[in-house]
Amino acid sequence: MIAPVVARLMSVITVGMAFTIFRMFLGWLDRRLAAPVMREKINSASDQFFTEEEKHWGESEIDSLVRGRYGDV
Repeated sequence: MIAPVVARLMSVITVGMAFTIFRMFLGWLDRRLAAPVMREKINSASDQFFTEEEKHWGESEIDSLVRGRYGDV
């Protein structure tokens, strides 16, 4: 009963879509597991951090490694 549903879902989702969804999930998980202090405003550098984080929402360190941007890790 579940097998046909999974097979139909897999026929709709391509590998690229699955990889994109997985990367977004990793970015979300990375934010949720971050230390609570990373979500607090401490000074003006915190504002810059939050701005950069919003700009790169959904990305994770895996994206930097895959794209060869080792300085971002």
